[in-house]
Amino acid sequence: MNWMTESDRGAAGIVMGMAVLLLAMLALLVWAVIVGPTDHQVRQAAQTDYCQAVGQWNDMAARGVPAAQRFGHPDYDDRASDCTDYTSASGEQLASW
Repeated sequence: MNWMTESDRGAAGIVMGMAVLLLAMLALLVWAVIVGPTDHQVRQAAQTDYCQAVGQWNDMAARGVPAAQRFGHPDYDDRASDCTDYTSASGEQLASW
């Protein structure tokens, strides 16, 4: 004897699917918290990227490259004073503030 109707089985399937989805989302959140970078690491990486771009811009400006042809960007946030140095991709020390 089966006490569940066809629509009961359909509703149970939907509820079970939602429960699995919720557990998967929770697992993903826990994984992101455990494995993901800290706020300090993210800020530090952003500052490093900013400094490298400003360093590229300043290096190319010092070589006389026109602004329209330079890589990087100028110090538009006035944060270059927080930069310590810039090293090119080849390891060459290009600028020091």
